[in-house]
Amino acid sequence: MKTALKYCQFCEDQIKESGLLSPERVAEVSAALDARIVPCCLPDGTPLKNAFVADHGEEGRFVYARCDSANTVEYMRRSCLPAVLTPAELELINETCLDAREVTQNKERFAKAKKVEAWDGGAWLGDRYFSTMDELCDHLESEGEEWPEYVWAACPTTVISTLDVADVVENHISDRGWEDMETSDLNGVAELQAALDAFIKANEGVVSYLPDFKTAILLAPWKQA
Repeated sequence: MKTALKYCQFCEDQIKESGLLSPERVAEVSAALDARIVPCCLPDGTPLKNAFVADHGEEGRFVYARCDSANTVEYMRRSCLPAVLTPAELELINETCLDAREVTQNKERFAKAKKVEAWDGGAWLGDRYFSTMDELCDHLESEGEEWPEYVWAACPTTVISTLDVADVVENHISDRGWEDMETSDLNGVAELQAALDAFIKANEGVVSYLPDFKTAILLAPWKQA
């Protein structure tokens, strides 16, 4: 009985960024994927535009059309990964790629970031926001959590910084409009844009806080305090 190939949850770039495979192995995988994907041709040998045949190994060969889309190409190559990776590699990637990628990204970000010991704003610990450093330190102490070397500073960002007519009507045009319909085919566009501009200005002070990956707050001084 043939065992179905497992699905790879991540694409080549994500696997590369995770550092789970050596650069040499990543290059081998990429070359193997190249070899498994060939143009789809008519019986007379004429290649079909933006159509390819992907070799999935024991699972067979599959035709992918509309490969002028980057998303389709990524999906096509990812579909071949289970036939290229070893079972151990596939399991490792599916189970740990996301966390490993985040660790690698944070190491690279920290190396480039400005390091500060004093900070009077908010901060991010993992995926949790703290409005002050005292609040963050109280959390670490009360929960008995291990103190990390650093946390990311929080920076304010305006929730609604831009908004145009296309943002509002795009889905309606796509679902109900005629082929090649554009915003300019509608009436009252200038008036709606003026109202949207006023709405943006009225909400300039509505902000949220996101991690600032260019500023790392070193926690050693705070822990000592």
